[in-house]
Amino acid sequence: MTPSEEVKEPVEPHTEPTVEESAPDDAQPRVVDKRRFARWLEGEALAEPPSEDVPRYPSYVEELHARLRLSEERTQALERAFQEARERMREEIEAFRERQTRLLEERVEQRVAQIVGPLLDVFDELKRAVRAAEQTENAQALLEGMRAILTLFERRLQHCGITVLAPQNQPFDPSLHEAVEAVEVEPERDGLVLDVLEPGYRLGETTLIRPARVRVGRARREVTVEATASAEGEGPRLESG
Repeated sequence: MTPSEEVKEPVEPHTEPTVEESAPDDAQPRVVDKRRFARWLEGEALAEPPSEDVPRYPSYVEELHARLRLSEERTQALERAFQEARERMREEIEAFRERQTRLLEERVEQRVAQIVGPLLDVFDELKRAVRAAEQTENAQALLEGMRAILTLFERRLQHCGITVLAPQNQPFDPSLHEAVEAVEVEPERDGLVLDVLEPGYRLGETTLIRPARVRVGRARREVTVEATASAEGEGPRLESG
């Protein structure tokens, strides 16, 4: 059945009102109208023809439309949930980044405090040495005070995990030393550090703070030249006439 088709009721033949035969003779005759319009007035439900303005579809098409509407509603709900989850994730990532930045800054500050803290004693000793030098003329006492400060400074560096690199008479290591000058030496001293111009510093076992600037020995290279002279015979003589 197409949407344009109308539900048609079977056409009943036109009948005139009749008088029931079973009624007694003295009773009033009752008229029974068997026409379709009369039955509708008495309450018999008749199917109304569908409206031509509202399209009607088969049941499976209407079911597909209902499923489509339900899918659209679910899709919209999922989109809203996704947007909310993405916003929450962005806020959590931003908060995590801020926490990590603060933790890193705190660790750096703690590490700097661990390194600088022991050196403050050396700084205080240097100030005392300057004040003592201004008030005394004893150079020997001032020299001993400066040596004590240097010893204290070296101990503080070792406490911080810093090693002083002073490779005197040791093999040259390009990963720890910087060769400033090469000096010709005997073959047995080839590749040795002759002088340490500036000591180097290393933190731990892997972090090089500054390489040691050194003077390196280099063996002399002797070049032998074989003299090949042919002294056979004498050269031509010049005779004077």
